[in-house]
Parts: sequence; structure tokens; C-alpha cells
Amino acid sequence: LLYESMLNTALQKPNNVVIRFHGECITYRDLLNQVNQFARGLSTIGVVSGKTVALLLPNCPQFTVSYYSTTALGGLCVPANPLLKPKELEYIWQDSRAEVVITTSALLPNVREAISDLPWTVTIISVDCNPDSDNQLLYFNDMITGSSDTLDVSGIDDRSAAVCIYTSGTTGRPKGALLSHFNLTENCRQVTRALQFDDTDNFMCVLPLFHSFAGTVCQNTSIFVGASFTIMEQFHPTKVLETVQSAKTTIFCGVPTMYGALLQFPADQYDFSSTRLCVSGGAPMPAAVMASFEAKYKTIMIEGDGPTECGPVTSINPIDGVRKVGSVGPPLPGVQIKIFDDNNQEVPTNDLGEIVVKGDNVMIGYLNLPKETEEAFAGGW
Repeated sequence: LLYESMLNTALQKPNNVVIRFHGECITYRDLLNQVNQFARGLSTIGVVSGKTVALLLPNCPQFTVSYYSTTALGGLCVPANPLLKPKELEYIWQDSRAEVVITTSALLPNVREAISDLPWTVTIISVDCNPDSDNQLLYFNDMITGSSDTLDVSGIDDRSAAVCIYTSGTTGRPKGALLSHFNLTENCRQVTRALQFDDTDNFMCVLPLFHSFAGTVCQNTSIFVGASFTIMEQFHPTKVLETVQSAKTTIFCGVPTMYGALLQFPADQYDFSSTRLCVSGGAPMPAAVMASFEAKYKTIMIEGDGPTECGPVTSINPIDGVRKVGSVGPPLPGVQIKIFDDNNQEVPTNDLGEIVVKGDNVMIGYLNLPKETEEAFAGGW
């Protein structure tokens, strides 16, 4: 379970820092206590196993607390992009039957518009403002005042859905990819084996946590190995470089456009030497950008790939062994990849086809879409 992953680290390394945010350091003991307390707060408003809690938050510590508290109760955590329009949010929250939305005061107008036509009552929890006259609104800090004793998670099946991330796909409405505790923790294990993360690492987390890349690699994998992650709400190149220098981050996770933007700044003004590894995903990394970035910032960059439906990481160039620039590398340990034709038959080497994946990281299926789930799987792939 995700909660057990955090609990194990908190018991072994209670004083280690897990989250850095705006100069504040949160230890594993702090995080565990807050998760325990907030989970109890959620349970008082009816969040139990199978209930849905939606997150509409920028990168912040409350995102992580909400994510782990919800899943510790056996609830389904549904993060969404804060930039979505009310109609888009309404679709996601109606489809996932969200009964609680955790958000910020700035996003309250969109949240209220999105829930106005839902045929059930939605409780809103704000992370940054006191309750107003609207009795639908609760305050996050008021809900972390109860017992911080360890939660009993023995009744939760690790194969049950923990997180549902909506993927736009290429056609029609976004589909909710259901990822179990097992899918997510195994993907952490697979990525850790491939990239040799450990508890001395400090991940730069400027990618949005609602997305599976940051959610799994920056947040969950950090907690899985007992490392820390430094949260930034937005990508501002100079602020990112200043934070890398001040927080001495060791792992930088980004998309190619971020690396391209960072190339525009004089490297000699910033100390990037703490960064032992840069990880790129989300889009193809131009070989010229990779070469320029490595030369300028004296670091190593490796490229990986994978869809949300797979936790999301399926393949990555290895740290040890051959790194093939311009490719996404071999499958992660414990992941199998083949190339199929339109008839779901494996194609010969060098032929084009569709990437198919098998592994413990592969989703349960799409929420409320049995036909699409069936179409997405072919003979276990």
C-alpha cells in the first residue's frame, strides 16, 4: 500500500526531510502525523473505502498529505489540472462520483461552477482560507487536529484502485486510468532499480504533481526510498536554477521544453553541481538539446517513456550500460515490451507497430469504461 510505503520510511527515518517548500522542511514524522490526522478528518465527513476525493491543487505539501490520506482510507484519489475549465472538471467529477474536492481559494469559483449541477452534495476543503458563510466549505488546517496514531489499513487490498488519473488520449472524452496501490508502488520499485535512487537523493519537483510523471517519480518514489523532494509551484527558469543551487537537488525531472528554457541562461551564474542525474520524459528529447544541456551544466541526462496507464514509466535509458541517445531505452526491470501489428501479432525486428506492455505497473482498467478497457488489453498486453 502507498500508506505502508510512507509508514515504513517514517518509522526508519523519522527525522529525514521528505518535502522542501518555500524554505520550509517537512520531516517524515511530520508527514506521517499530518496524513494520519487528515485521514481521520476525512473519515468524519464520510470518506471511507471506495469514496472519491478530488484534488484540484497546485504543487504544495497539502497535495501529498491529501493523496496519502485519501488512499490510506481506501478512497480513490482523483487529481486534476487546476487549469481545466469548469465544464471539464464537471465531467471528471461526475464520472468519478467525487464527493469531496480539495482546492485553493483562488480556484473556488471554478469549483463551485463545476459542482453546481452534480446530483449529489460535494464537500469543498480549502487549503488556504478560513470557512466562509457557505456551509459547503471546510478549512484544511481545521481537519488535522485529531489523533496522529498510525492508521489501521489492514482492510485495504493492495490491488484495489488508489488513484484515478484522467488522460486526454487522442479522441473523445478523457478516460480515467485506474491505478492500484500495487501498480504504483511496483512502478516506484522498478524506477528505483533502474536509476539507483536512494535516501540521499533530493528530487526537484517542478513538474505538476497532478500528472503521473511527477506523482510517481518525484513524490511516490521519493517516499518509497526515503529521499526528499523540493516542490515548486511553477516553472520559472531563474527560480528553478536558484532552487537547485540552494536546495542542492540531486535529481532533476523535466520535459524537453524545460531543459530548452534552462539552456538560455548563463550556467556560470548558478551552481548545478549537486544534480547527478536529469530525467526527461513526456515528449521526445532532441539530441542536440540533450548534448548542449549536459555540456553546459556538467550533468547526465537520460530519457524515458510510458503512458499514464502504466504508472507511468515503462522504459528508460539505464545508468549502467548503454545509453542510446534519441531512444527511450529498454524496459524497466519487471516490465515486458513488444511491438504488435494491427492483428495483435508481434512484428519482426525493425518493423513498425504499436508498443504493448505487460507488468505489475499496468493499470486495472478505465473507470466506468468496460468496452474501452477490453479494447486496451490484448491477451494480457
